[in-house]
Amino acid sequence: MKSHKTPQKERGMYTYHFDDGRKVTIKPGEEGVTEEFIKKLHSLDDSEVYYNHKNWHRPISEKEKLDIKEWEEKHPGEKYQEVWNLSIDSVFDEEGNQDKCIYLADNTTIEEETSDEVEKLRETVLKMTEKQKRVYELHFIEGYSLTDVATILNVSIPVVYKHKEKILKFIKENFKRG
Repeated sequence: MKSHKTPQKERGMYTYHFDDGRKVTIKPGEEGVTEEFIKKLHSLDDSEVYYNHKNWHRPISEKEKLDIKEWEEKHPGEKYQEVWNLSIDSVFDEEGNQDKCIYLADNTTIEEETSDEVEKLRETVLKMTEKQKRVYELHFIEGYSLTDVATILNVSIPVVYKHKEKILKFIKENFKRG
């Protein structure tokens, strides 16, 4: 579980860290690895770090603070522990029987609901040119800066900026129609 982002000066390559202590470093230009791929791996790590910290340091309401204090008073010498990133394995015993956690309900068929606006946006993106789709994906979905998008696509920043402006105009026009 990652708790720190990779420093900027070390982001030109990516190092996999295995549980047994081994490390494998991949670099752009070797065995078909691209700079875009390296950036994507670091982006995924950054996201993991963000959510780990968010879960470790979640805001606690006054009621929760009182409940924690009450629990610690009832259990002298023990410190209340919150575990928000439980492995699913931790709720099963060695034979695979789910008997360790009374809080897990059988919600295995939760359906993901998407709003009409999200569906309309997805349909709009499908109507874009291939270049617009790529800029949309890199800039708006993956969060790359316009400079990074220009580098990835091997075009100038003004070209990417024009694509961004066309994308925004295209989306506005398509949302007005519906």
